[in-house]
Amino acid sequence: MRGEYQTRQKREMTRFLAGHAMQCFTPEELARAMEAEGVRVGRTTAYRFLESLCRQQTARRYQDARGLSRYQYHGGDADCDRHFHVVCARCGNMFHVDCAMAGQLAEHLYAEHGFRVDARKSVLVGMCRDCQKGGGERGDDGTSRCDGDV
Repeated sequence: MRGEYQTRQKREMTRFLAGHAMQCFTPEELARAMEAEGVRVGRTTAYRFLESLCRQQTARRYQDARGLSRYQYHGGDADCDRHFHVVCARCGNMFHVDCAMAGQLAEHLYAEHGFRVDARKSVLVGMCRDCQKGGGERGDDGTSRCDGDV
């Protein structure tokens, strides 16, 4: 974090997020999950830290189907900017869609409609496999599980 003061809380949040990469959190969920590990972080501190990670392009912010801002730490993984993301309207999980068909859709939109998709900012909303089966519950710590591809 160039130019920013590195507090113990910021170091702890960085450590926590690196250990939970690709998992999604609201600032409240991050603070609760860290408190469950014995580290107290205020909601405002978590929010400011997550926003700073977005500015540094090591995390992404998106709105889930309920309108909550959620954050996904990716540590600056450039591949994450090249594929589509989908969000479940029920559980709020974000998944990566890195397949040829999604790439073909982007190519079609450009070739036939002159529309270039920005995968960094594009999120499709639907319902994940677990929620369709009646699952889709949040983890014991209240956080969403955003740890896989669809």
